[in-house]
Amino acid sequence: MNSTKISEIEAKRNKILPNFILTNCFQCKGKVVVKYRIPIGEYSKKNNLGYYTEKEEDKDKYFCNRCAFRLYFNEKEKIRKLISSQKKAQHLRAYIHLKKTEFLNKLKNGEDIIWN
Repeated sequence: MNSTKISEIEAKRNKILPNFILTNCFQCKGKVVVKYRIPIGEYSKKNNLGYYTEKEEDKDKYFCNRCAFRLYFNEKEKIRKLISSQKKAQHLRAYIHLKKTEFLNKLKNGEDIIWN
């Protein structure tokens, strides 16, 4: 596929789908930005509770970054009960630990955090 064809496909996709979804955290009602991931052709699942719990009733529940950190660092037992898949628990754990320093500094300074 040449670059012109790819550009045309991306232009059509951008007209149909927004680059992000703006929703509210199910816990604190704060804003959550869910980015569209072009390589996988769907929205990011990092902030989606249903992705981790694999429960139908959680599929439309999103959590903000602050609540994710609070839950992960303060309520690990609750996380273990919520997330049924070891692989998905590992994804969340790895992502949080890779970004821990950056995110904790932003939390300390009271800045908003957007997951990329």
